[in-house]
Formats: sequence, C-alpha cells, structure tokens
Amino acid sequence: MSDIFTYSPGQLPLLVTIPHSGTLLAPGMEARLTPNARTLPDTDWYVDHLYACAHTLGASTCGHAIHAMSRT
Repeated sequence: MSDIFTYSPGQLPLLVTIPHSGTLLAPGMEARLTPNARTLPDTDWYVDHLYACAHTLGASTCGHAIHAMSRT
C-alpha cells in the first residue's frame, strides 16, 4: 500500500476498514494548528485495538495513517 493507508491482509474475502485511526499529520498541517491542537486531542487513539479482533478472525484490515484533521 502507500504511506497514507495501513493494510494487513487476512485469510478471508473480507475487508474491515478502521475509521479515524490516523495519528500522522500531512506535511505543513502542524504549522497551521494551535499548540493544543498539535497534541491531537480528538484522536481515537485506541480505535485500532477495538478492531483487532477482525484480523484475528481472518479479515483483512485497512486504516488511515493520516489524521482526519489533515484530510479536511
């Protein structure tokens, strides 16, 4: 895949997307943020853990590496 997405192949023909899993900022985005926003307080830090069972059950998983704030 690319640096924008994370992908982990599974054993079944099933793809589970993990929303809001990104923790990286797009280039130039950090300079546009306030000091508080730079800490990414609205990040869903553990959403990937919530979906961990999908891969355990054989599904492929795909998530964003880039924080949602950078995609707006």
